[in-house]
Amino acid sequence: MINDFRDLNHGFVRARDGTVTTFDAPGAGAAFGEGTVPLGIDPAGVIMGYYTDAKRVNHGFLLQPGH
Repeated sequence: MINDFRDLNHGFVRARDGTVTTFDAPGAGAAFGEGTVPLGIDPAGVIMGYYTDAKRVNHGFLLQPGH
């Protein structure tokens, strides 16, 4: 998880070649205390976590590789 200067959370994943890709879950809020919080990745590369929307409601997500 990357936390920017506004305390907005973003997810990231690092590829085997070292390339880092950031991501935000669809619907994630863009204000203080909101955003995307990845919690784990499985052997197939599926990332799971939660995001907080603009109404400060938390939602779970699964991010499939390539999406």
